[in-house]
Amino acid sequence: MGKLCSSFGRSAGYPVEAVPFCSAGDFLEAFSGGSFDLVFMDIYMEGMDGVAAALEMRKSDSGCLLVFLTSSTDFMPDAVKVLPQEQKYIELAADRKTVRVFLSDIASAATDAHYIMVTLADGRGLRCRMTMPEFMEKTGGDARFIPINKGIAVNAEFILEFKNGCCVMESGARFPVRVRDSARAEQMASDYHFEKIRSRQRHRKGGGMNMDMHRLLSALLQLLVLIPGAVSCYLPAKGRMRFTPSKTAALCAAALMPCAAATALLYALFSIHMNWMLFPSLALFFFLYRRTVDMDLSRALAVYVGVCAIETFPAQFAYAFDARLHPSLGAADFSPEAALFRLGLATLLLAAFFRPATENFSWALDRLDSPKLWYSTVALSSVFLVFNVLAVPRSYSTLYAGRMYELFLAFEAGAMAVLVGIYVLFYRGATLILEQAELKERSRLLEMQSSQYLSLLEHIRQTTKLRHDFRHSIRLLVSLAEQGDVGSIRAHMAEYETVLYRHSIANYCRNAALNALFGHYREMADAAGIQTDWNIELPEPLPFAELDMTGLFGNLMENAIAGCLTVPESSRYFCLTSQVRHGNQLYIVSTNSFDGKVRKGKDGYLSTKRNGNGIGLSAIAATAEKYGGSAKASNSGTEFFVDIVLKI
Repeated sequence: MGKLCSSFGRSAGYPVEAVPFCSAGDFLEAFSGGSFDLVFMDIYMEGMDGVAAALEMRKSDSGCLLVFLTSSTDFMPDAVKVLPQEQKYIELAADRKTVRVFLSDIASAATDAHYIMVTLADGRGLRCRMTMPEFMEKTGGDARFIPINKGIAVNAEFILEFKNGCCVMESGARFPVRVRDSARAEQMASDYHFEKIRSRQRHRKGGGMNMDMHRLLSALLQLLVLIPGAVSCYLPAKGRMRFTPSKTAALCAAALMPCAAATALLYALFSIHMNWMLFPSLALFFFLYRRTVDMDLSRALAVYVGVCAIETFPAQFAYAFDARLHPSLGAADFSPEAALFRLGLATLLLAAFFRPATENFSWALDRLDSPKLWYSTVALSSVFLVFNVLAVPRSYSTLYAGRMYELFLAFEAGAMAVLVGIYVLFYRGATLILEQAELKERSRLLEMQSSQYLSLLEHIRQTTKLRHDFRHSIRLLVSLAEQGDVGSIRAHMAEYETVLYRHSIANYCRNAALNALFGHYREMADAAGIQTDWNIELPEPLPFAELDMTGLFGNLMENAIAGCLTVPESSRYFCLTSQVRHGNQLYIVSTNSFDGKVRKGKDGYLSTKRNGNGIGLSAIAATAEKYGGSAKASNSGTEFFVDIVLKI
């Protein structure tokens, strides 16, 4: 057999080295992945039979050609199991029947009207009704097939040379090459053969478990994009971080570094696509993010998924860049150069969004308390995220079918502009919603001040009347004194004191808006039979925004009065104290009675009027955080407590 193979090689002009082995064991000891191009094997041998030896061989080399030499057909089913895995085939509909064709047998495919003419290595042609993109999709993005012109793709295995603007095939067939794509097509063919040879070299070094340092470097560089991604997540939440920036960075590094190292090793050893390993890691990273920021689930998800969606665009542009450098490869062979390009784009995006994230979107996170609105942004971001993951080009050759490369870049740029536009519109919408809420709050304050003003006018009118009637009271008192009727004098004085108290105006503080607010809710409390004990002390001048303080006290008093109304009138009481301590802190303490029924969730007390967290308590907490303080709500039995501290 060895002499026959050597003789055939000499006659065909190919140097052939034939190595004989006496047994399957000797062969397997010498065999390693890529060490042989063709193996002839007998079925019946001493010790291990041919099928068992072939199965062992396939563990380290799935593509080596194997020919069984035997006179028996009994082993045919077992022999089929050890066919080369690289013998991929596609099904083509030609001449009203479906034909299975090995990809290795296809020499070229060219558009012919609404059909594709597929030319096989033996010269046969199959005319199939399909488009060139459909044909390329059927090949699964196989790197062998190189688009050289609109509607023409050739198998790199059968290319003889590129000459005079044509691609010359081994069969002598010539296909025109677009001038602007000539160098790229020739480079794709060269890259394909380089990668094929390099793959065999890797196998010769020790089989499929070898460490590919080139892939390891690419993986590590790809994972560096997690740094600008993590920073982007924390920028809008700068005022809601549970720990200091240095401690947060240490926690992130402790979690990300082992995960990144394991991901890079798996990528280098087993050629697993990076996206399939990163997706499960996203859940772990979100768990870490959730533990390091003080935000409810809806807001945390909105920020996290939004950043992930934005970060897919540098990846898509990096794939296009990599396709320029290595047109015969695919996303699974992402190069270190492309990884650096992606990192650079991600860093530029971080710089571009730094100010909007820290100012505008941070403001929206602090002020907009609407979980449904935040969840809607999560859904929109998820659509772009999933679409970009599905649009990753498995083989870069698909980008060179027609004008696909330019369309890919244009579409990704447009999609990114649309997503950024959605975020801007969301911010503008949030601004309008909050402005509308502030206008309503101001309107309510004006109504309260108007009511207070009318009360003041009534007080002035009554005071004028009392002054007018005062001289009559003096005459009456003089007459009663002359008569020695002390009892009547006391009765008249008590009645006069009651009238004065009835028309007096309470003054809680110097701020007109807050004074009107306190007066409004005091009237509500008195009308509901609630016993009140209010002691209000506020710093002068007021160092806080008037609207913030009216919102805080308004929510506090409204919730307390609503709680009091859940118990009988005889058990209703509401104590409110605000006190300045050390000149730099304002303490606000509220205690009210209620029926003891509460609903609690993960993020605190839930509203008893609707689903979700209580809006009033959330607004109070947001205002306290805005001024560097805190707000805590608690209950004990039938008493509800709210403790607030603000820094002056």
